[in-house]
Amino acid sequence: MKTFIDTQRFHTKNLLKQNLQRGDDRRMTKLHFIFWICAFWLVACDSSQNKNAFTDIQIVERGFQSGGEFCKDFTMQEKEIEQFFIKANVKTPREIHDEFEYLPCYIRGTSTHQQQTVSWEIRAGGTARVIYPDDSQIEFGCTDCF
Repeated sequence: MKTFIDTQRFHTKNLLKQNLQRGDDRRMTKLHFIFWICAFWLVACDSSQNKNAFTDIQIVERGFQSGGEFCKDFTMQEKEIEQFFIKANVKTPREIHDEFEYLPCYIRGTSTHQQQTVSWEIRAGGTARVIYPDDSQIEFGCTDCF
């Protein structure tokens, strides 16, 4: 004769089995979700690097403004300039003013960015200005580029 307790144990075991099976399904759903998030993240990272890609880099001028003798040795190679723009972030003029030192030493040049020939200037303080053919400008800042 089954007692009330035996019946409860039977139902509890069945519920436990069902929950474990549901848990497996939920784990698989979570794994699929994590997989797709990672895949999206990889694609997003790849496309963001392409957006900041500067190619055909040509250095036109190196120099410093009055009072810049202390940083007159500031120089970068083409590969370093390419890496600067990959690491740098677009900044507002206010952010450039508040977050970066304005140093008088610079490197100027041209390159291709987003299928346009642009002029750029990188300053020793970690800032850059890119000028597009329509005279629009974007400012960049990088705190860990030098």
